[in-house]
Amino acid sequence: MFISNGSRVDAQGRLSGARESIDMARKLAVRECSEERLYSAVSFVSNCRLGEDRFFDDGRACGWYCGFLADHAAVPWRDVVAALDSGKYGFFRELKSHFALCVHFRDTGETCMVSDRCSQQPLFYHDGSDQLICSTTLATFFRCLGRREFEEKWLSDFVFFNFPVGNTTPIRNVLRMPAASVLRTNSGGGKQVMEGYAPTYAADVPSCPEQEMKERTYEVFAQRIPKYYNSLSKGRYAASVTSGFDSRVAISFKPKDVELELYTYGIAGCPDMHEGAQIAAALELVHHALEIDTNVLGGLYGLAEKTLKYSGGTINALRSSLTFAYERLAGCDLQSVITGISADHFFRSSGATPHTFSVSAIGMVKDPAYRPLDSKFLDLFRNRDAALGNFEASAHHLESALSWSSRRLSDRQLTFAHYELATKYFGGELALADNYVAMASPYWDSDIRLLSYHSNLSTLTLTPFIHDEFPYWKRHSLFGHVLSRHDVFRNLPVHGLLPAHYAPGRKIPYLFHKVLRHGPDKIGRMLGLPSRPEVPLEDWKYWVRDHLLEDFCRNIETLKIYEYMSADRVKALLQRERLQASDHYVIGKIVTAEMVLSLFDGPTVQP
Repeated sequence: MFISNGSRVDAQGRLSGARESIDMARKLAVRECSEERLYSAVSFVSNCRLGEDRFFDDGRACGWYCGFLADHAAVPWRDVVAALDSGKYGFFRELKSHFALCVHFRDTGETCMVSDRCSQQPLFYHDGSDQLICSTTLATFFRCLGRREFEEKWLSDFVFFNFPVGNTTPIRNVLRMPAASVLRTNSGGGKQVMEGYAPTYAADVPSCPEQEMKERTYEVFAQRIPKYYNSLSKGRYAASVTSGFDSRVAISFKPKDVELELYTYGIAGCPDMHEGAQIAAALELVHHALEIDTNVLGGLYGLAEKTLKYSGGTINALRSSLTFAYERLAGCDLQSVITGISADHFFRSSGATPHTFSVSAIGMVKDPAYRPLDSKFLDLFRNRDAALGNFEASAHHLESALSWSSRRLSDRQLTFAHYELATKYFGGELALADNYVAMASPYWDSDIRLLSYHSNLSTLTLTPFIHDEFPYWKRHSLFGHVLSRHDVFRNLPVHGLLPAHYAPGRKIPYLFHKVLRHGPDKIGRMLGLPSRPEVPLEDWKYWVRDHLLEDFCRNIETLKIYEYMSADRVKALLQRERLQASDHYVIGKIVTAEMVLSLFDGPTVQP
């Protein structure tokens, strides 16, 4: 949405840029309203269940809704406007899916923006002296903001945390809405009022038996997950399926009347591909094997550039295989995607380090006083003091917004997973997917999020940082219990064991079945017997070296990143003859940051 105090909103290039920014892949329907000083538009897949109801205009007010509604057949615009008119925002707690909305009142000149409980659906805004712009994609600002300046704090956050912390974006004076908030502002840099409509989640671990918690979890999942299969679109659904637990649990609650097809993307022959096909066959569902082959890898650099452009710079270049997957799904006319994203972070304390939970993030979880004084990343910056100052600002945000130091260690990990990791790391995937499909994770539902804070079998109690001996035998007991109640999934092994082997959460039975399943292979390896190497899902260590660096290093002498990072250190890393184990992770950050900086070279809108 654009509201202008000065020039017409249809200034040169602005409206065409706005339309393109919300339909980058040109696969969506667009509904828009254009007036002399107001432009509002929303995009959606053609079979979207909410459809044009996402757009609202009753003469007095004009607005849009982005996201989904698990408990409403249509956007309750009357209730939205009534809540904004009255200033009583409790209604927004009833919207349990990820969402963002914006309403402009013509009679008062006031604009209101509302974020969801965790700000999972990104909502960005720029409130300047002559214009107000808000959008769910940063691509809008790269295309439509007349003056774009790089925000250096974004780079520090991205390097240390893997994503920006708090309201930071790559563009100075473009901010991200905080969680569970309503922003009221008058056009053109007028008075702003930011109010919260719900507190941050707080831990409350029950003293009930673990079996009771398993039953309660099953009941909540059974109530909430099926709603997401009915809320996205009117057509066929796709669900990602891998060798793990999370997507299987989401699939196990599919309503019988929903037409579902499964997909797996990755290298041919990897366990996820193999097990995805097996699961689809057992469920008698179509399986799409989206293979990352030599043709895909040959265009990897261009795919990475597209990934950054379409996501508005909110996703790592080393996740560009997602663009390939979503393009393929859209090409199969699969417009709605259900994923298992975030379940492991909320309920099993998962998170590969350093790619999701960075070393600095874990440092802040373990000790709020942590600072990266000895981090190798600090040496990359030309201005170390500025980088440390930006880190300090992020630490201050965690304290002020999330009461960081007053939370227990496990609570900090879970809270970081909800309010930063899910919303930024996976929020980037959501921003990318929105160009092709309607995508949702039922684990982002506010009832399921709340459950993770009120559980004795979630990340609150299964955090390895608080255990002398981490109870790994309990880690999968919750989801093992859920799958063991499904007619088909109970008979399908997960990582070699049946769900019933995980479900009890007891050490001796778990180890017994693990030895039965994995013991022979382990003995064979100890004896030096030949074994077939396991094919990885993705192989970025190889892909970075052989498919990304060659194209990237063609301009190695003139990289924009040298303004902020040491050219000598960056060149030494990029030109290293043999990459070390973690080099591809650091190179991914450099490539991503360079591509984000290149987004600032886009078309300039004249006032």
